[in-house]
Order: sequence, then structure tokens, then C-alpha cells
Amino acid sequence: MSTGRKYALSIAGFDPSQGAGIGADLKTFEQLGVYGLGVCTAITVQDEEQVKSVSWTDLSTITDQIEVLLDRYPVEYAKIGLIENFDVLEEVLFFLKEKNPNLRIIWDPILKSGGGFVFHEEVYTKQLKNLLKDIYLLTPNRQEVTRLSPADAPEKSARALSAYTSVYLKDGHNKEAACKDILYTARQEFEFTADRLPHAKHGSGCVFSAALVAALANGRELTDACSQAKDYVTRYIGSDESLLGWHQPQAITEGA
Repeated sequence: MSTGRKYALSIAGFDPSQGAGIGADLKTFEQLGVYGLGVCTAITVQDEEQVKSVSWTDLSTITDQIEVLLDRYPVEYAKIGLIENFDVLEEVLFFLKEKNPNLRIIWDPILKSGGGFVFHEEVYTKQLKNLLKDIYLLTPNRQEVTRLSPADAPEKSARALSAYTSVYLKDGHNKEAACKDILYTARQEFEFTADRLPHAKHGSGCVFSAALVAALANGRELTDACSQAKDYVTRYIGSDESLLGWHQPQAITEGA
């Protein structure tokens, strides 16, 4: 199907509050001029403050959802959010690449909810390094990156992981006056800075990675896409003082 429309795929969990997961991703895609497609990996019982439980979608249902979408729509970029474990992630990555070897995949590694619910107790470093070869970009926060690659500072963890794929380190959990994110590629580092706002938002990591995918789908280069996504999520966090933010229209610009 070719209509000139840009498509992006979210492979993530269902959050009934719609602050995170597929709901947040699709809202973000829509505001940025991209038609969003969604594959459900889990159904959570939660609101914006707490996760009570999670029911995982079986692998065959995940891949069946992916297949029907990729067979019909020209998707160039996809993001993966909440996923049951590294074994399921490995199978999903293999299936995606088998369907479309040129698909670029962004993984937002959700290991623990903002309210403290732990989705993944174990991280297997050797398996992780093998998985990263199929990932275009990893978008962890400061806590997640040190679990994925233990080191005495998040920056060192991100730098180590950048030997395998590009890493965008989110700074939302720091205490400095400025919120400084860093993109690590194999050879360079790029900083993206904004004022740190006094209140947090449920699902801000999902919103950022979805905004990044939308910018890439619209033809932006990686550093420009990161800048646009940073701007979008900053506006989202500042939209009000509650834990559930408002998605606001933003000018859509396509890459040259």
C-alpha cells in the first residue's frame, strides 16, 4: 500500500491510562504527522501512579500482529517498548528483520515503571550484546543504562553500549538544573539540553522515543530527530502539572 503517508510501528504494552505504551505512542505519532500502527505485547493493570499487574501477550500473537501490518504497510521505523524478556525480544527482532531487513528499530528498554513495579529482574549481558546488532538506537534513562551495562556512572555505561549500537541517554532522573541528554554513536557524542521542569510525567520515556521514531519516519537525520523529539517531550512534560500530560500539535518538517 503506497499513499505517500508515513507509517511507524509501536510494539509495546497497553496502559489503560493511555499515558504510556501504545496509547501514548499513537498520540505522539498522530501529532507529528505519522500514521501509527500498534502491536500489543502486554496488558497492564495500572493508572498513572501505579502498576498493579501485567499479563504478557504470547509470542505467536505478537508476531501475527506484526505480520499482518508489515505485509500491508510500508514501515521503515519501529519502536519496541515493554517486552516480556530478552528471549521474546530476540524472537521479535528476528521476525521483524526477516520481514523487512531494512527496518530500523528503536528500543526503549522499560525495566521498571516510574511507580516502582519491576518488569525485569535479570539482564543477561552476553545476550544483550547480541541483540543490539539488530537495534538502530537504544533509548535508556540513567537507571536503565547502568542495569544494561554496569558501571560507576551512567555515561560510562552508555559509552560502553555504543560500541554495539547508538545510545540516547535520557537525563530525566538527574537533579541538575539543566536536563542534558547525550547521544552516543560509535565515534561521536551529541548533547541535547533543556531546562529541567519541576514536575514529572507518566510515560515521558515512551513519548520521547515515539517522537523520535516519528521524526525519523518524516525523513530527519538522527541528530535532528533527537533534537525534535527532545523539544516535543519537553513541551509534553510542561503541558500541565499532573502526571498525565497533553499532546500538543507541533510543526511537521520533513528531511531533505
